[in-house]
Amino acid sequence: MKEEESWAQTQPWVNSLTKKKIGQLWVHHSNDQDKIYGTKTRGWQMGAIILLTKVARDDTDVSFTLKFEKARERTPKNRSDFRDVNICLLDNEWQISDAVGRDCPAGLRAVLDAVNEALIDNGTSHKIENGPTVRAVDVKTARAVHKKRYLHTGEGDRDAAERQAWSRNFKKAESDKFIAGESKDGLDLVWIVCVTGNQNQSCDV
Repeated sequence: MKEEESWAQTQPWVNSLTKKKIGQLWVHHSNDQDKIYGTKTRGWQMGAIILLTKVARDDTDVSFTLKFEKARERTPKNRSDFRDVNICLLDNEWQISDAVGRDCPAGLRAVLDAVNEALIDNGTSHKIENGPTVRAVDVKTARAVHKKRYLHTGEGDRDAAERQAWSRNFKKAESDKFIAGESKDGLDLVWIVCVTGNQNQSCDV
């Protein structure tokens, strides 16, 4: 699978699967320079190319950086879904580091992503009492995004599991100062908090 000719023989079959709307995940290895090993023509018709690069950590053997080398579906609206992230398996739980490097459990990440998506779609300028103006959104709107995107394990009631996951991780996001909020005109507003600088500044995650 190093030369272009061998992949060219596989491509018609790949195209036939795509025409049948069968999603595919092709796994390959890179060279010593973290580049695609062999011919680059494998990636020409792929919807996305993801590079996983090992990251050495003393507390786990499974740690890597995930980077989208190519992402046809990336738009300004969903760009946070394609950001570079660090992932590791720590204490039997997948951890994802955010843009500033703090470890973030998958459940907490789901809440932050829901808030961020709601901010992009429905956020409005909000003047914090005795503070700056931020981009904020109604908590109910962010919760609706979380409910739509929630990945259920299949055990127990999905709605109950989602409700518990939202409540637990939303409170953790507040206590860890990933998000902040206040009530105004009968609405509970929320915004993303920058980790550096003034904690009342809003920022993307």
